[in-house]
Amino acid sequence: MAGHGMGTSRLLALLPWLISTGWTPIRSPIPRSRPIPTLSARMAQVTVIRCPACGVESRAEMPDNACVYFWDCPACRTVVRPKAGACCVFCSYGSQPCPPSANR
Repeated sequence: MAGHGMGTSRLLALLPWLISTGWTPIRSPIPRSRPIPTLSARMAQVTVIRCPACGVESRAEMPDNACVYFWDCPACRTVVRPKAGACCVFCSYGSQPCPPSANR
């Protein structure tokens, strides 16, 4: 077996580097040095949308890169469509316009 693999002294030389990268000999359920992922630029905006059929208001997330053409009212189960000339249901019945429309 002589001549195969790394010697102990070479492994010990790598130990500070392995520790700096977050490596541990025991698998931990919580990583120690990894960054927490964030949704900074791609975070969905929240709006209040009012159902034209029953008048119930509910919070809904708006995608930042697409228009939503149909929305199901959670109270009366009506499928809501945008008004004529509006790009989506959020521009028609939401408390604020959708992000693609706001960016135009």
